[in-house]
Amino acid sequence: MLGADISACIVLVLTPDPSMFQIFGYPSPPHNNHILAMIIPYTRIDMGQADAGAGGNWLNETIGNLVKSRAPSYNNTRFHQAIVQLGDSDAAGTYCHHIPYARIVRALDTGIVGTTRANTITYLQGILQALNLPTVDNTIVGWNTCRQGFDTFVTWACESICDWPGNQWLGQGTGDGNGTRIDNPVQGSAHFANLTQRLAASDVTLGNAIPTLDVASAYVAL
Repeated sequence: MLGADISACIVLVLTPDPSMFQIFGYPSPPHNNHILAMIIPYTRIDMGQADAGAGGNWLNETIGNLVKSRAPSYNNTRFHQAIVQLGDSDAAGTYCHHIPYARIVRALDTGIVGTTRANTITYLQGILQALNLPTVDNTIVGWNTCRQGFDTFVTWACESICDWPGNQWLGQGTGDGNGTRIDNPVQGSAHFANLTQRLAASDVTLGNAIPTLDVASAYVAL
């Protein structure tokens, strides 16, 4: 129950069902157990600030800051498989993000900081649904009933959004300028026309899913 308020969470190790959900029509293989979160949401109370609206309910505490450390997403292997299966990548190269990963993270930060844990869950699940991604990973124990589970959910959800296969391709790109520039496919690829068309459509989908994300500007300073 989303409104449950418990003081401790016992972390269990579960074996995920490979057919639990699908992304782009491809089933999820088992992945690493969710123990450590790489995106840590700290509330105003954590930061020693007042939060009168919390009312003693941990889900109503307001997020004051996100501490982020980029790492391969929990779904990394599965996403790479999905990107190749889209059929417009090269046979080799680098997995490139069209809209820079860092720009997406900043947009999510804007949408999360200043809202409650409960609203953060609703916000992230809305984006996941808009991108045709699972809204829950059932291997995360206590994702909506305790802090450790919530923090892990936030990491899983943000990484899933930032690594959405629709925004990636395998091949060569013009480079993202350390997260400041849109990375475009290099002309000459056998799939260049189809790929650029697909990425343009994905920009619209991603921008609609995350209203605070700038998908139009070629350059955005960090």
